[in-house]
Amino acid sequence: MRKLALMVFILGTLLPSLLRAQPRHDESRVFRVKAKIIPNDSVVRATMIGLRMGAMQPVGILNDRYGYFKSTGLRVAFKNKHNWMLGIQGEYYFGKTIKDGDILAAILADDGSIITNDGLLGQAKLYARSYFVGATVGKLIPLEKHYLNTGIAIWTSVGYWQHRVRINNDDNIYALTDAYKAGYDRLTSGIGLQQQVEYFYMSRKRLVNFSVGLDFNIGYLKGRRTIIFDTGKSGLDYRLDMMLGAHLSWFLPIFARNKNSVYSF
Repeated sequence: MRKLALMVFILGTLLPSLLRAQPRHDESRVFRVKAKIIPNDSVVRATMIGLRMGAMQPVGILNDRYGYFKSTGLRVAFKNKHNWMLGIQGEYYFGKTIKDGDILAAILADDGSIITNDGLLGQAKLYARSYFVGATVGKLIPLEKHYLNTGIAIWTSVGYWQHRVRINNDDNIYALTDAYKAGYDRLTSGIGLQQQVEYFYMSRKRLVNFSVGLDFNIGYLKGRRTIIFDTGKSGLDYRLDMMLGAHLSWFLPIFARNKNSVYSF
């Protein structure tokens, strides 16, 4: 009896201690997804990195030179607590239609081919190329009072705009080497202005963010070639070039820290 009582006493004393010593489930090792939620009535500050794609149609005298362009671009902008946005933007335009006469007519054979350096028949392909790069400022106008980060955005960009005819000389045609291409490429550049009106949507959970809208480019540009070989005229003329188009953009917002931000777990 004394031994049994002693064993009961030892178990009663040590068992609680052993149970407390057992390892518990470590919650810190559980993977959790943390998503930032924007309060309904809060205007957030964020840096936005956006990829763009679209199409542009030349207007006026530019339409006499080129057909429509496809476009791709990048915009990086900061949005402040007053829904003003400031950043930089670049767009690249590319097309296949050259309307400005047969600019290579003087060096073409009757069948439309060109004699290469090897005495063989070759061809030169022509493409339309253009780009715009500049600073941009925008204002977001919310459409609903209960969510202030989605609405109509109006952007104005000022920068450098250039367009030219790209000549692909894969067949090694002497008359189209780098020393002579400049006489045919119609290089034109200058100060450009871009206006954009778009529907701007920023997700409350940062998962889906996009914009879709209309573009208008206008530039007071100047030809950069002293002479155009196929016309014999000066290529230093001043031009008022314009394009109209549309775009779709997806952007990633990087939110600035805000003490009122709410996190879900």
